[in-house]
Amino acid sequence: MAKKKGSLSPEEILQNALVPDWEQPYQVPENWMWVKFGSLTHDMADGPFGSNLKSEHYTEEKEARIIQLSNIGEDGWREENTKYTTFNHAYTIAKSIVSSGDIVIAKMMPAGRAIIVPNNEQMYVLSSDAIKMVPTRVVSTQFLVRGINCTFFRNQVQENTQGIIRARTSISKLKEYAFPLPPVAEQQRIVNRIESLLSKLDEAKEKAQTALDSYEKHKAVILHKAFTGELTKKWREENCVSLDSWEKRKLGKCGEWFGGGTPTTSIAEYWDDGTVLWVTPKDMKSNIIVDTIDHITEAAIESSSAKLIADNAILFVVRSGILRRILPIAMTKCPVTVNQDIKALVPQNVSQEYIFWACIANEKSIRDSCSKSGTTVESISTGLLHEYMLPIPTPEEQSEIVRILESIIEKEQKAKEHSNVIEKIDLMKKVILARAFRGELATNNPEEESAKELLKSILLDKINTVPSIEKKKSVLVLEDSKMPKTILEALSEHKSLTPEKLKAQTGIKDIDDFYAELKKLVDTGAVIERREGEENYLEVNNEGRQA
Repeated sequence: MAKKKGSLSPEEILQNALVPDWEQPYQVPENWMWVKFGSLTHDMADGPFGSNLKSEHYTEEKEARIIQLSNIGEDGWREENTKYTTFNHAYTIAKSIVSSGDIVIAKMMPAGRAIIVPNNEQMYVLSSDAIKMVPTRVVSTQFLVRGINCTFFRNQVQENTQGIIRARTSISKLKEYAFPLPPVAEQQRIVNRIESLLSKLDEAKEKAQTALDSYEKHKAVILHKAFTGELTKKWREENCVSLDSWEKRKLGKCGEWFGGGTPTTSIAEYWDDGTVLWVTPKDMKSNIIVDTIDHITEAAIESSSAKLIADNAILFVVRSGILRRILPIAMTKCPVTVNQDIKALVPQNVSQEYIFWACIANEKSIRDSCSKSGTTVESISTGLLHEYMLPIPTPEEQSEIVRILESIIEKEQKAKEHSNVIEKIDLMKKVILARAFRGELATNNPEEESAKELLKSILLDKINTVPSIEKKKSVLVLEDSKMPKTILEALSEHKSLTPEKLKAQTGIKDIDDFYAELKKLVDTGAVIERREGEENYLEVNNEGRQA
């Protein structure tokens, strides 16, 4: 019979927190240890069920800020998509309340990215797609969040997500993942070294981004002039052509449209040694499709919905999450096939390059006016796309517009390529983090006490913070000679306190326990809330208290 958790010896508790040799992702310095992520946490909690935090619970008042997936950036907190709920409603989902300095981990899109919650609001609460992680006090929060965002940890998350449409992770899975634990002093040296190196890269990235932004603005101005007639005004004057020669034409009338599909992946004959380009949204990263990630065979074309588009075409992504921010458009100069997420237009009586650049110029307008609503995955309505109107000049002026555009944009593109080091910088960041969590930044001191002693302290710290009834069951119990104050005792002494200051005055260490107890007192009328400017205060309701 397995032992109960409370009856385990200190050595058994330690062994349960360690990652077996055969499960360790890679070798680390001798005074480091691979531990299970859950052993480094004081508390982890899910966001509320969707029905417990809906739009009807939102408020215009700046009370409890809701942490949404869009706030969890790859490089830290993202200040966007601001939503609040009331303090009262936050207390009803108390386990989802988050403190400044806690770590929040995204469950999906993609799963595993993490941030440290800033100190910009009176209160924070999780949305349903996030997880709160409170580190044990003897582990560096900065070190942990850097590690969570490192490749070794994110790979573990991505390899074990669940869900077909939106892959997600869970607390139970996160707790089992391997995490390298160095001595305390080494954690801080690693954090300092990372911050020093990344700050220099961030400075370089900012300069590169400024150059890119300048290019994009200049490009937008050129494209606007091209399709309002301003760019070729001099050409029309020299060739006695009027702007009235331009007409409006629906995209659906600009040529023949084609769709696509995916050949059955289980039939090897459709894929093995395939030579025909099969375009999917992940291939739509350049103006002209030269090659594709996947290729299909002639047999696949004959037996599936992936029909050959032999003539030069313009491709539009009509179904993909990327449509939230951009509509990918590309040209083909050779026969291709496409999958079901792409529509192809083979132009007739109009220049392929002209239509391409006209659509690029109107990309945001097309996306805004042709997007479907209420779909799980962002989509473009084919019917609305066919109805979209474009300005069409004479064939000669089309050629002149394309000539000028390609000449100007080619020069700008070269400048862009010289300044576009962002991808390289992001790669360098990943390399730095990977080396940091392998002990390869020349910061480790092998003479320092092994992380095994630190792990013992962590486990001891965790046991010291469980309720006293659980402490009695453990062999690692510590006596607490200090009598804590209750919420009512703290409020009686100080008359009026904010929730944060009230918690600090009580002996309730766990934030979830604190807000659960506070909610009971508010619900029974023993404690009342009072608004004063931007602050929320709590007071004892002397009239409501029973003698």
